[in-house]
Amino acid sequence: MDKKLTKWSYLEPFLFTRESLHLLDISRKLGENHTTVRKYLNQFTKEGFLKISQKGRLTLYELNLDFSLVVDYLSMAEKEFLLSKCFQNKMLKELISDVHKIASGPVILFGSSVNNFSKAGDVDIICSENLNFDKLEEKYDREFHVVRMDKIDQIKDALKLEVLKKHLSINCTEEIVKWLI
Repeated sequence: MDKKLTKWSYLEPFLFTRESLHLLDISRKLGENHTTVRKYLNQFTKEGFLKISQKGRLTLYELNLDFSLVVDYLSMAEKEFLLSKCFQNKMLKELISDVHKIASGPVILFGSSVNNFSKAGDVDIICSENLNFDKLEEKYDREFHVVRMDKIDQIKDALKLEVLKKHLSINCTEEIVKWLI
């Protein structure tokens, strides 16, 4: 299934940047017609989730971080993105299922395995628990690079910026979204 699931998928580009985005850039990233994308962006703007600004003749959209439900909207978009990635790759779907079985705290998959799990040489993970990934390394025939921390906000800004660009929130999505914004 490669088609978008719900309106939340139209927020996908905002999961990976805190910059303003132009309608055509958003349309290209989503692979959707700009007329359809504009309809949803305007709806999110009316609801207060997005702000519009003008730069010359360009209309730019950005997150309204003062919006009271920003964490809820982004959490829905994060879940939608996770599900779409699972529909695209059965091995990734199985890994996420395996991680759900062993983890109760925040878990973030980031790096090259987010874009193409089947071709990724390794798996980069952030987690807040002392989880054992040895069995998963063996099962998926990949090396797991695990960053462990007591609390997610202990992660340095440089790594946080890398995670923001390419990630999947596997567990505790709202906590991860709060940290990312």
